Amino acid sequence: MEIRPRWAGEIGVSGMFQTTTRGARRRSLTAAFGVAGLAAAALALSGCSSSLDSAKLSSTITAKINEVAPGASVAVTCPSDVKAEKGGTFDCTAVVDGQNVKLVVTQDDDQGNVSYKTTAKFIALNTMQTKINEQLTQQVPGTWQTSCKPQGVTGTVYVAEPGSTFDCTVTGTTEGGEEKSETAVVTVPADGTEVTWEIKQS
Repeated sequence: MEIRPRWAGEIGVSGMFQTTTRGARRRSLTAAFGVAGLAAAALALSGCSSSLDSAKLSSTITAKINEVAPGASVAVTCPSDVKAEKGGTFDCTAVVDGQNVKLVVTQDDDQGNVSYKTTAKFIALNTMQTKINEQLTQQVPGTWQTSCKPQGVTGTVYVAEPGSTFDCTVTGTTEGGEEKSETAVVTVPADGTEVTWEIKQS
């Protein structure tokens, strides 16, 4: 039995990670944090200085990435001794399951209020593999197993650039008993929150 129709589907993915931090300056404040698609969080900062509290900022970014990518190993570093200055920008770096993520931080004023963002997409591979299996079974009845192992990933979360693609291997048996091994090409959206996949035609 030769199966050559288009096998394809869409899966939700965490989109642009962006938030605004209030009170990143070192003094006693309650800070509110907002991220697209996430609930706001609060953070109390202490101390008295004209520089930003990089440790608190790193901790907050870590917590937010953990919300977007639960179960991932996350480590965030931000530069120290950054002066509070309206319009000032600097970068923080996160390592998520072995993958580097750049976050651009912008100071909204000179009072320690900052915004930070990254365009990276966070994809839970286990969830995506399950969704591909389910969607493929709806189109081609059978038993399917999907394995996605993008280069550089050391855990279960893939950090992808918008518009990029990667391959997954799909193996299994059709309802008629035919064994199959195919390649699913996954496309990360340039915008929006839906990744798409399609079986590569040979």
